Amino acid sequence: MLEEEIEVHGNVQGPKQFFTNFGVVHRKVFWDDAYYNVSQFMMFARFDPLDNLRLTAFTSLGDQIDYSNSRLGDNKFLELGAQFKLGKHLNSEISYVYDTLDVEGGKLYEANQYDVRFNYNFNLNSYLRLVVQYTDIEQNDELYINDVDKIYQGLRTELLYAYKLNPQSLLYVGYTDQGYRDDRLDKVEKNNRKLFMKLSYAFQL
Repeated sequence: MLEEEIEVHGNVQGPKQFFTNFGVVHRKVFWDDAYYNVSQFMMFARFDPLDNLRLTAFTSLGDQIDYSNSRLGDNKFLELGAQFKLGKHLNSEISYVYDTLDVEGGKLYEANQYDVRFNYNFNLNSYLRLVVQYTDIEQNDELYINDVDKIYQGLRTELLYAYKLNPQSLLYVGYTDQGYRDDRLDKVEKNNRKLFMKLSYAFQL
């Protein structure tokens, strides 16, 4: 047996598109020649306070396997999101993720990620999208079996233009770059830049 799982969930719905799902999950998981009992509480919620704004949240609390070191830890995970429209053409998505794992001896890692996306729809067939994503991870290298960086920071940006002639014929043109910082660097430095184009065209016979 690799995994056995039992879940109990409940739902609540209300005005302004309010919806929440919450529950408890218990798993018996096989990893690295051992079985781990993992129990978590989780909840998802969605709410539209305004016609042009949607808020979402997801959280889970409880046990989590530390796969790098083959042991059980205490995990806290949170994801917050917002989607809003600015006029007929511009809309945006913002999300934030927090993830941490505590093990015997202290906090193993703490991770934060921010993701911002802007989409401008010229019409039904074309749009322009800007993505900015920043990741910040701190790890306690004394609690890892293998060597790891104490600090990792990553920054990714992307600008994409898309045109759809029909559902099977598409054109993508864009630019993306990435940068990172670890224990050997004092600041985030670019290490990858790409200019790309993708064209697909469907022939009908």
